[in-house]
Amino acid sequence: MTIPNLSEQDQVEVRAEKATDESLEVAVKQDVDARLDDGNGWGAVYQSWTPEYCDETERKLLRKVDKPSPVWLPLACSRACMGLVDSQDGSGCNIIEGAISFVPAIVASLLTPELPESTTGSQKWLFSAEQLAVARDRIARDRVAQESDRSLWFGFKLALTDYRTWTFGLVLIANHAAYGFNYFYPSIVKGFNLGNNIVTLVLTSPPYLVGAAASFFISWSSYRRNERSLHIAIPMCLSITGFIISVATVNSPARYAASFRYVVGSFAANGLVYSWAASVLNQTPEKKAVATSLINVLPQLGNIMSPYFFRSQDEPRHHLALILLIVFAALCGSICLFL
Repeated sequence: MTIPNLSEQDQVEVRAEKATDESLEVAVKQDVDARLDDGNGWGAVYQSWTPEYCDETERKLLRKVDKPSPVWLPLACSRACMGLVDSQDGSGCNIIEGAISFVPAIVASLLTPELPESTTGSQKWLFSAEQLAVARDRIARDRVAQESDRSLWFGFKLALTDYRTWTFGLVLIANHAAYGFNYFYPSIVKGFNLGNNIVTLVLTSPPYLVGAAASFFISWSSYRRNERSLHIAIPMCLSITGFIISVATVNSPARYAASFRYVVGSFAANGLVYSWAASVLNQTPEKKAVATSLINVLPQLGNIMSPYFFRSQDEPRHHLALILLIVFAALCGSICLFL
């Protein structure tokens, strides 16, 4: 292979460096395969699902696959709580949800590794030295070149002065506010008067099931086409049509069908915003750490404000809440179109 604009000596050095890199990758792959064959390669499997050990292309796909999990949670909880619907205060459901969440939290705290260059964390025993070396090399190659003094305050300054941090934060606040119906969805379905409490809880499951499937499809489509804004704006438009139908009609089956639209639309867009923001704000590890933290904390403002939209005097149709959800869904989608 001849490389244009390079002297023969430089071409020899480039080919030698490439051969060395390929040899290292082949060696590590063989090491991983051997560990898997021996039944000791769980570190290799876990590494492939840990964002800190993937390049940017893999992290984008990983975030999109991971983000539909909030869609599955209400589905699982509604099915688990069907036998406890006679409890007036819902304490049985709270106990189940808390118990289910506690065990994974403990396991995750023990298994989640630190950054590849860190001297602490589970990567010390999960990964081999060769795997850590390749992880460090891949991340270094993938990172945008920019000077960093490795100070957290330096990253803090970079994140705060980048307008995109606040733009993505606003998009996610609007998105989280737009799916504020999630906390009241069983009550909304109960207002359709389609059956008793058990029927109501059963009917809360299908929209989330369809929403999870749609989230995977939209994530796959976004990844395949390398496009973000339309894959966020279109689902938000779908959710807006669902809110409008719910406001405009009193027909219970039509309102239940409309709920599929806003459940699917709101949750399908959510994960893409996170993956988009994380891929844009990754110029240095310090900036990425601060920016990612900010865009995870700021959206909680949407979660805090949205329950106040659903006033008891507006039951069971919640006109005011649905109108406000339309506004926030439109805000989320429109900002993404101009990013």
